[in-house]
Amino acid sequence: VGVAEWDGEADGLELMRHADLAMYAAKRDGKSCVRLFEKGMSGVASERMTLEQELRRAIAERNIEPHFQPVIDTGSGNVVAVEMLARWQRNNQPVPALGFIRLAEDLGLIGQLSMQLLEKGLKALRRFRSHYPELRLQINISPLQFADPGLAASILQLVAEYDLPSTALAVELTEGAMSLYPEQVEQTMQQFVDAGVSLHLDDFGTGYSSLARLRDLPFDTVKLDRSFVMMLGEGDTTLSQAVFDMATGLQMDLIAEGVENQAEYEELQAIGYRQMQGFMFARPMPESALIDWLRAQAAA
Repeated sequence: VGVAEWDGEADGLELMRHADLAMYAAKRDGKSCVRLFEKGMSGVASERMTLEQELRRAIAERNIEPHFQPVIDTGSGNVVAVEMLARWQRNNQPVPALGFIRLAEDLGLIGQLSMQLLEKGLKALRRFRSHYPELRLQINISPLQFADPGLAASILQLVAEYDLPSTALAVELTEGAMSLYPEQVEQTMQQFVDAGVSLHLDDFGTGYSSLARLRDLPFDTVKLDRSFVMMLGEGDTTLSQAVFDMATGLQMDLIAEGVENQAEYEELQAIGYRQMQGFMFARPMPESALIDWLRAQAAA
């Protein structure tokens, strides 16, 4: 809620504008906030309003594009999957993905944006699979999308429309989804599993109910968070080893994400990790660049 106090001079429209600016400041500070208008709010809140308007237009015009980062099986050298990531160029400058994804969530547009990206990603996947027929597409789902009981059905229908098997898809979700909609998440996850979709627990270890979720929910893959990979460069293998032991004990696959250098790679190899992604192998890239990259990999 934004609140503006009349100073005895402003007209009604100006007073409403002040209240609106205070509301944007409250939204920026998080949920359940009330802010009183202050003169310094004008610049920051105006930028927020402009960003909202441009994001709405970008989504309406389908201008947000997918980039793809390969996941490598380091044992065989094969590319086993590509993770799809959203990229937005605003005034020819990249906008940080975390920022505009959260803004899309605030605006209630995350479902529309995700389905647009999925359509583009599935279309690209058909081309990618001409080089790697078993390649899978890994997609990230916002926790807020699990409020929709028809989420799994909508995604599976779109996969079928592109003449792809459901096994070509891997859904990645964080623990945040499970804290928001626990019952709905379990139902949706089961629908994915029944269809043959792979389920990945993303950012593992950064939440606070990972052990229980690994045991109780039908994940088949754990993604080791970049923050744990970074510790390897400092000589600390404790957490990466613990995650590996736990996941393998539960007969789950592992993917180490954010692998950026040879030292991290060698430490992960020594522990037993095989599937990896990160700048050491390839940065996220648009469809055309990934096609060229896959061709080069296939010819190597």
